[in-house]
Parts: sequence; C-alpha cells; structure tokens
Amino acid sequence: MLSSSYNRLLAVLTIAVLSSAALFAAERKDVRVLFDFENGADAESLRKASDNANVILDVVQDNGVTSGKNCCRVVSKAGAGGSAFCIEGDKLKNWGDFDYFAMDVYTERAEKLLIVFELWDKDSTNYHTRCTLEDGDEAQFTHVGKNTLIWKINRAARNAKRSGLSWDELQEQDKIQLNKLKLIKIIFSPFSEGGDTTIWIDNLRLMQEDAVGGSIKLNLPEGARAFDFGHKAAGSAGFTHIAAAGPGITGEGVTEAGDKWPDPLTGSGLESPVGPFEFNTDMPDGDYWVWVSAGKVISEKTRSLPCVLKVGDQTLCDEKPSAAEFFGEKGIFRHLRTQYSQRPNALWLDYVEPVCPGQTVKVKVTGGKLSVKVCNHRLAALIAMPAKDESALKDLAAEIRRQRIKLFYNRLFFDAHPAPEKQTGDGAFVLWKPATRRIIQPWTAPTAEDRVTKAIDLKAAQGQRLTTRFCVTAFEALGSGDIEIS
Repeated sequence: MLSSSYNRLLAVLTIAVLSSAALFAAERKDVRVLFDFENGADAESLRKASDNANVILDVVQDNGVTSGKNCCRVVSKAGAGGSAFCIEGDKLKNWGDFDYFAMDVYTERAEKLLIVFELWDKDSTNYHTRCTLEDGDEAQFTHVGKNTLIWKINRAARNAKRSGLSWDELQEQDKIQLNKLKLIKIIFSPFSEGGDTTIWIDNLRLMQEDAVGGSIKLNLPEGARAFDFGHKAAGSAGFTHIAAAGPGITGEGVTEAGDKWPDPLTGSGLESPVGPFEFNTDMPDGDYWVWVSAGKVISEKTRSLPCVLKVGDQTLCDEKPSAAEFFGEKGIFRHLRTQYSQRPNALWLDYVEPVCPGQTVKVKVTGGKLSVKVCNHRLAALIAMPAKDESALKDLAAEIRRQRIKLFYNRLFFDAHPAPEKQTGDGAFVLWKPATRRIIQPWTAPTAEDRVTKAIDLKAAQGQRLTTRFCVTAFEALGSGDIEIS
C-alpha cells in the first residue's frame, strides 16, 4: 500500500515537473552570460582570440559597468582602419538554442559608431561563406552614453545567400550552424579624428526570444478576467493564454500572428485570413467594463472581408473599406505621412497606436457568456471587470498604456533637434524660400535672408518645366491647407 501510494505520488510529481519544464521551454527566457569581466580571464580570452594590434582591451571599474563591478575598456587608434575583438573556443559551444547576442556598450563620443557582428561556423572560409550583420535592420550604431546592442542570430545565413530568399527557402548548407561555430568577430572602424576611439563593453550574453524586450507587469484587481491571445508568453502574470486552437475559439483558419512589437502583450494575437472568428468565455450576466486590444489587418489577401470587432453587445468596428480607401491613407498607405513632430510620443500616436490600439468599452453580458466577434482584426488581449469597478479598469488601462509606451521607446534613440524659435512679428507660421543649395530637414529654421522673400513669382515659356522650393515653419497646430497654382 505504501509502495503504491509512493508510486502514485512519484507519478504526480513527475508530471508536475515535466509540465513545469514544458512551460519553461515554451516561454524561452534563458540568458547565458559569456563575459562579465569580473576577473581578468574574460579580457585575456578576448585578447587571445583577437590578436589585433589595433585594439587594446583591459578590465576597468570605469564607465559602462552594467553587470557586477567591472567592464572592459576597448581602445583603437584613430584612423587605424578595421578593428575587431573576437570570441572563440568554449564560449562558442551550444549557441543553437539561443536567438540573440547582446552587448552593453558605453561611449563618450557624440559621433555614431557602427559595430558589426560576424559569425563563422566550421564551413566559413571567406566573406561569402560567413554571416556579416552590418546593414539595414541589422546595423547597430552607438550614441553617446549607454547602449544595448542586440543582434538576431537565429536566422544567420551565409552572406552569398542572404538576399532574394526567405529563411525557409534556404538549404541547410546555406545557414550558419550555431552549434558548430568557430569564430565570432565584433568589428568597428575607429574615428579618423578626435583622438583614439574608446568604448566600454560589458555583459556580453546570449538570449532566448522571450528574454528580449521586457514584459507588461500588472497587478490585476480582484475580479478581473484577463486573456492574452497568440503566441505563448506574450502576456504577463494573471493572464489566461489563448492559442489558435485554444478554449473558446471558433472559426476557420485562425492562426497565431505577430511578434513582440510594439510590446509582448499587444504585439501577438489571433487572426484569420479566410473569415470571421469568435472568442467566448463563461461570465455571469451583467454589465462589465472591457479593455480590448485588436488592430485592423490591412492586407491584400483579406481585402474582400469586412472589418468587424464586436465585444458583447457593443460594435467597435463594422465597415467594408472601398477600393479607394484600402489603397489610400485609410488602408495600406496609412503611414505615408511621416512628418517630423515634436509632440510628446508622436511616433507612438501616429504609428503604433493605430496598429495596436487599446480600447475601453462598457458591455452587457447575457446568456452566461462574453462573446468577442472578430473579422479582419488581430485579437491580442482582453480584460473584463464588473461595471462597479469602472475606475479600477480605467486606471489599469492607463497603466497598460504607460508600460507599453515605455517598452516601445526603451531601445529607441533620437537625435535632439531644437525647435525653430518664433521671431518678433511672426504669426502662427512663416512661409519662406530657402537658398537653392541649402539642405532642408524638418527642423530647419529660416534665416534672416530666407525671411526677406515675401512672394514667389515664377515665369516661364509655355511648356517649360519650373521647379522651386518653399517651406512652412509652424509655431502652432495649423490644421490642413491647400496650394493653388494659377
């Protein structure tokens, strides 16, 4: 009897451990620190692998310490050409289960320094057969102060095969074998002027997908029902995860879509390219306040479908964009206007929020179920609370928005540009004509000479083409206006 009870207990414990391990693997939050420079061996390992006279590495308790008490100072002589420090040996074992390489960098220089990450595996012999992450979205530049540079390594393909084909279209021999690496190079070109180029590096590490980008951390009020949809680990503690074939999901072709942009909670969700779908969950009848994140899907593949979002008895969206709307600024060109703006959170307001919105609505639940009906939307997250908790729900929605904005801007850096100053006699705006060869940026202000021209008078023979430039510097919101040519 004792033996039988023990075996049953062991079986339960085994299942619990396996379930915990499966959940941990699904969340993929592992981080492996390769170098933290808490002893001299780390810097010595980099020196030995690098063998580069252009680079001096030493351990210091100086700028840029982000892990422990020490970091590594990297110095390269001005104008020395390509400089690099390298990783080899045991530090390169078993990278295959990781998705990113990250490094903290500190610099005192205002100039931007491009740092290139390069992977060599056992079959890499030249530029064409290694993977060099140096341009486009992979380009990592420093700015003055602390930087965290992150390179995605789980799609590392050989340079000769990196254009024209998707990752799934590549042959296995075209991909860098992360479990068979022989060398990592971290490359930069020191500035030609201003003395030696010095950077401080620390906390060189490997990261799995869900360890990057942070998470939304909420204290859900008692009585709140919270759901996150899409890929696993997209939400936070207290949220019930709903996958494509999860409980309460009905409809054809429902898939998990999106990533962790702009944040883990709203960046991943469920959508269907073939028609509407529903999510239903048991809930006592009554009035509720609901916060929902579901952005429109703007895709040529689903253009024939209406855009529908209904929560309980409330319709948040029910429209069928015309062809003109779909191919206009309400549709695929909704981000065409990219005017520079000094409004707080302008990038968030103009670009992020329309794609991944958060809406609050009061709904009535009948029949013991809260129903969410979706078409041509990506359903990402939902929180429901009894109507009596209206203030708590709205406080929670405000906190979600605050954390989402913080996560979005966390790794972005913008050069500061002073706003043009209003001069005596200026009204709400100044219309001015710049000098012919002057480079104009959104923040460019008119000079005294620019302001002299009060009218633009162009004359030409019939059929002749004329070009000119004029600028508007606004000191307050102007709304819209027209340009008329006579």
